Amino acid sequence: MINWENKLMNLGDVETGSTNNTSFTFEEDSNIEIVEVKAACGCTAPRIKGNTVKVTYYARNDIPAHLREQGFVNVLKSVTVRYRIVSTNETKEDTLHIKARVVPKNRKL
Repeated sequence: MINWENKLMNLGDVETGSTNNTSFTFEEDSNIEIVEVKAACGCTAPRIKGNTVKVTYYARNDIPAHLREQGFVNVLKSVTVRYRIVSTNETKEDTLHIKARVVPKNRKL
C-alpha cells in the first residue's frame, strides 16, 4: 500500500481559464512500482516524477449558465494511480482528488 502525505488537495479559488499545479508525494518504497497515472477527464493532466505525482488542472473557461447567478462552480477532479507490489506482483489502485472553486477571472469571492 502506498503511504501518501495527502490524497486530497484543495486549490481554493481559481480563475476561469487558469492553469493550476499541485503535487501528491508518497513515501519511497522499493517494493512499490507505479504502473500508470490517469486522470478522470481531459482538464486534468497527471505525471509521475520520482515519488511525486504532479498534476496540472486547467480550469474551465466559463461558469455554466445554471450557476452564473451563484458566480462560481465547485469542482472535484480525480487521478487514479495504478501500482504494483513487487514482492507479490499484485496490482492495486489509489485515487487522488483535487478540489477547487472556479470563479470568473479577476473576481475573488
